[in-house]
This record gives sequence, structure tokens and C-alpha cells, in this order.
Amino acid sequence: MNKNNINIKMLKVLVSLRDTGSVSRTAEQLHVTQSAISHTVKALESTLDTQILIREARGVTLTAAGKSATESANVALAAINDILQLATTVISGTIQVATVNSVSRVILPEVLVHTRRNYPNIEVKLLIGTDQEVEQWVKSGIADIGIAYNLQAKSSELLIEDQFYLIQERGLSSSANLALSDLCDKGFVMSSSGCEPFIQQIFEQSNQELNVKATVSDIGALFSIVASGYGVSLVPGLAFPYDWNKQVMRQPMTPFLGCSLRMMSPETSASNEAVQVLLGYIREVSKSIKMTS
Repeated sequence: MNKNNINIKMLKVLVSLRDTGSVSRTAEQLHVTQSAISHTVKALESTLDTQILIREARGVTLTAAGKSATESANVALAAINDILQLATTVISGTIQVATVNSVSRVILPEVLVHTRRNYPNIEVKLLIGTDQEVEQWVKSGIADIGIAYNLQAKSSELLIEDQFYLIQERGLSSSANLALSDLCDKGFVMSSSGCEPFIQQIFEQSNQELNVKATVSDIGALFSIVASGYGVSLVPGLAFPYDWNKQVMRQPMTPFLGCSLRMMSPETSASNEAVQVLLGYIREVSKSIKMTS
């Protein structure tokens, strides 16, 4: 007996013959010819090396072996149907995720690995922009998920409590308690990747005025400019490149100058399973990130 020769067609013919008791009605039910049914029965009997069908004047009946085989065929067909049903429940879709540069570098790589491994039918497209652009993309429906700094608390959820650090040329002396007022007489290199409005607001609220010498959109260029001694800057912890300590010195501000990384998604995405998968992975990866001073 060669079990590998048993196929789905044989199983369906067995079950139908039991239910109909007729080769002709089985052929109609399965949308094939009577000859095809007969050939299938012969092939199955050859595979099992036993008779499964008895032809009679009024129709056909199954032998004891045929009845036993039919019970197993029912179980097998049910299992196959369960497997096929998975195809209709697979989570899929194209999700637009808008982020600031630091998130795309620190959080999203691991999120994308999890997604590709466990949900290969979800396609993730990235939009990289400023904090303000990310928020606008989500509100306008361009993005399904947005991750940025200092989003409105009422329409977003907290992912990571971050903070701003002063960065300056290596080798310079630093104060143990560095305040905003200490930066006013220094040339400042401003990041235009999203932090600029927030930093300007902080200084305005403290009645301090910045001496902005340059505005840079690329975080790598910003670190290089500061490393050259051209000026100082304030940068969130997550935005630091891996080799930052080879380029600059950094220290926290006094008092603590915090900034919160938050995530937002439209209310309409609550029923979108693909979006919910991504939101879950983003939360999971964010929890694993340890912020150090």
C-alpha cells in the first residue's frame, strides 16, 4: 500500500459515495463524469489493496473497509478545510508609518524584522519627516501610524520618556549644572528635522535668546559640524548615532530638559488588524529600549 498516492479527490469521492449511494449522483455532485468516479475508485482500491465499493442494481454500497476509510476521509477533509481557511484570515495590507529619523534608525528596524517574519503579507512603507510633518501626515490620512516627539497627549500615547542633551566639541570644559542661559553666548547649531520649534519655545519661555549660527536637517551633518568646533546643539537621546562619543561630548541640562516620544494613529485604524499588529510591535520594541545618561 502506498499512502502517498491518496489525494483529496479520492477522499471527496469516498464521502460522496457514502452520502449518495450512487456513482451518477456523486459525479453530478463533484462535477465530473461517471467514468472519472470509476477511475478514482479503482485507483483508491489499488492504493489500499482492498475493495471499498460494491456495485448493486439499486446503486452502490461501501464495504466495511470503505466505511472505515470514509470516516478517516471526513476527518482529513475537515483538517484540510481548516488549513485552507487560514488563507482567508491571514492579516495583510499596506501600512504607511510616518516617523522622525531617530525612530527609523532605533525602533523600526526591529519592528520590521518581527513583521516580515510573522506577517509576511503586511507591507510597511516609511515616511521620514519632522515632528510636525509626521503629525500632519497622520491627521490628513496619509499615514496610518505616526511616531514623533511631543505629539499632543490627548491624541497620542507615550512610548519613551527621552531628554535633550547638550553636545559640544570634544575636549572642551563642561559645567556640572548646565542651564539654558549658559548656551545663549555660544554659537548654536539647530536641527531642522523637527526639534527646532520645540527648542525655540523652551528658550522663549525662559526669556532666553539663542544665537543660531547654522540650521542643519541631517543629524549626521549636525554632529560633524559640532565636532568641528563650529557650535553646540541640543539633541534628544534617541537621535544620537552609535559612535557619538567619538565625535562629541554630551551632558544633560539643568533642570532636566525632557521630551516625550509618542505614537498616534487615526481612530479609524482601530479595526485594521495590520495596523494593530504594527502598533503592538512598536510598543514592544519601545519598552525594550533603555535610555542612559
